[in-house]
Amino acid sequence: MKIVRNLLVTGSIFSLLMASAATTLLTPSIASSATKKAKAKQPAGPRKQIFEASHSILHSDLLNADGVAAYVVSTMGTNRGFLIKELSGGLANNIGMSEGDVVMSFDSHVVQDARDVDRVLGRIPSGNVKVMFVHPGDAGLQLYNGSFRYTNVAPTTSTVAQSIGAHSGSSKSSSAGGGDQPSAVSSVESYMVELINADRRNNGGLKPIHANSVLTSIARAHATDMLKRNFFAHVNPDGLSPQDRARNAGIAGGVYENIAMETVSGSPASSAAQAERAFMSEPKNQENHRSNILGANHVSVGCAAVMVGNKLMMVQDYSDRDP
Repeated sequence: MKIVRNLLVTGSIFSLLMASAATTLLTPSIASSATKKAKAKQPAGPRKQIFEASHSILHSDLLNADGVAAYVVSTMGTNRGFLIKELSGGLANNIGMSEGDVVMSFDSHVVQDARDVDRVLGRIPSGNVKVMFVHPGDAGLQLYNGSFRYTNVAPTTSTVAQSIGAHSGSSKSSSAGGGDQPSAVSSVESYMVELINADRRNNGGLKPIHANSVLTSIARAHATDMLKRNFFAHVNPDGLSPQDRARNAGIAGGVYENIAMETVSGSPASSAAQAERAFMSEPKNQENHRSNILGANHVSVGCAAVMVGNKLMMVQDYSDRDP
């Protein structure tokens, strides 16, 4: 997702450790002109841009920080990340992070929670590592984008250092010995469509949308690709966006995509419901996951639920036409 860039500043501790460390200001999204008028009468102050997506506080061993899954909202969209609640020395402190910061990625690998942080950092070799995180300031959120010197001390046999396909689970291993292979869970995909239509019905009585096989195939392919190549983004490593993937499948017009990844501790269906709740908990009247679900002009959707080990990757591709 794109981020507004309009203010260059430097960080005190961070600038000493980062190579070419530039920070920018993320401006908040404004709901409407009516909202702007109402807010104008209130005392000036930064608009809330960080929202918690979970109540479960998890610990990152490699960052030495506790935090929760969260998302950051700006005028250009919504970004997931790991919100630091508490830290006591360690790598996070050395990088220049502090409580309240949201860690978004390491070497372009998006992180959503402490488990993602340890998994990603556990696989990165020692050397210069790119990092992106945001820091709440008096004028709004500052985006830190630079690199730091990293020494990987994680044993190569640890769980976090293995590829995502190597986690144990119910999926059958491939004959080539490459670990578990991603497989679609069709019952969860159907359940996701039910959840979407329930949210549409309960929010303004919107018309239900139906599953489309072409959009489902596109969503499954992207979910599988993210698991196999170990990335989490709308744009894949080849530079293809949701619109590009749809166009390659012969679909004209706009495609609106939601993605989520959950570590399944109960049932895959409960993880899908948790992801849907996180989408719907986002602010109203903004361009985000919630607005994709409640798009008044959307008539069809492709829902993918692809699982490997205990990782469930979900993709929702919406369209205002029936491909």
